[in-house]
Amino acid sequence: MLKIILLAVSLLSISCASTKKTKSIAGMAVGFVGGYAIGAAATPEGENKKMHGALYGAAASSLVAAGLIYMMDDSKEKQQQIKINLMADEIEVLKKNKREINNGSINPGINNLPGDLRALISPGNWKLYEIDEWVKKGNTLIHQDKELSFEPSKLK
Repeated sequence: MLKIILLAVSLLSISCASTKKTKSIAGMAVGFVGGYAIGAAATPEGENKKMHGALYGAAASSLVAAGLIYMMDDSKEKQQQIKINLMADEIEVLKKNKREINNGSINPGINNLPGDLRALISPGNWKLYEIDEWVKKGNTLIHQDKELSFEPSKLK
């Protein structure tokens, strides 16, 4: 009996950071140990304690397995992954439809600085893109045709 309890405790301790399969197996082992202990303690006079323990343990293990299957349903995770993939595809399409029209740099007041300080500043940039995108805002669709992107000046 002590060996079975030690086995269940060791399986339970390794299942905390593992896959669903090992969590299920560890849960079933713990259920079996609990059922075995209850079955052995509830054995009527003149009956075999090991047989009653195994019967109760198997029943408890089956119930735990059914409960874990219900609790570890990953259909929500699959739906979220489908949504994430769809959004990533839409972002890629939007990036491909973007065409750069013009670009330039932003240097406000950089010419007023001494030469050794100018070397420490990375000037900002801007880019103008042509896009063709419809955006829904409430009950209104808005057509967007340009996108302006800024990168501010910064220290090197």
